Amino acid sequence: LFTITNHHPWNLPSHYQPPALPPEISRIYRKYLNTFHYTDACLGLLIDLLKEKGLSENTLLFILGDHGYPMGEHENFVEQRYLYEENIRVPFMIYAEGRIPKPKVIENVASQLDLVPTLMDLLGLHGLNLSIGSSLVRPLKERRIFFHNPYVFKNYGCREGKYKFIYTRLSQELELYDLESDPFEKHNIAHENLKLAQEFLHSVKSYERLFHHLYAEKQIVPIDSYDMAEKGVSIEFAVQK
Repeated sequence: LFTITNHHPWNLPSHYQPPALPPEISRIYRKYLNTFHYTDACLGLLIDLLKEKGLSENTLLFILGDHGYPMGEHENFVEQRYLYEENIRVPFMIYAEGRIPKPKVIENVASQLDLVPTLMDLLGLHGLNLSIGSSLVRPLKERRIFFHNPYVFKNYGCREGKYKFIYTRLSQELELYDLESDPFEKHNIAHENLKLAQEFLHSVKSYERLFHHLYAEKQIVPIDSYDMAEKGVSIEFAVQK
């Protein structure tokens, strides 16, 4: 399910009455938050319906955003610019009644690339994990997470622990932030920590080259039915493997 109300221009249905918000919130941000409230209400109706139909324990819900949306931070109102927290930090919840013993919060940095291996664990599937990610069901060690924004300025970045690195290909600018002491990413410390910034830069460029290679060699595209027929492999077998 894809929520359209949550996208610009953030217009609510006429029948929905949102809660009162503090008066100091700007008009645009108010519209944005109101559509969040409406989306949450609709999600609640869906979960209630699943329970009513006896389907809740046979359903896995992955509730997440595809991207963030800046509201003036870093003088930006467009999600297709930059890689700051307001651009990439998204809500992410797994609702799996009867499959997860008790609710918990995963403190480690995670990525949308973790969806496939997590789903395999929840369903008890064994086989090749054709995804670059880690299962959120298993204990996660500190790791490096990558992200990119190919639009406008062509930004690439990564996050490990408290450090976040951003590389802008068009300007060649390097940015490094300590999110513990500087959560709003106001103080670029790349020049003060050039060795660490260069290490992150090497890692980010390797990540970019890897995906260019995988796509160029067509190693992460679906096997079409013609190829499988030529190899004498049934579609069902290929999907199971």
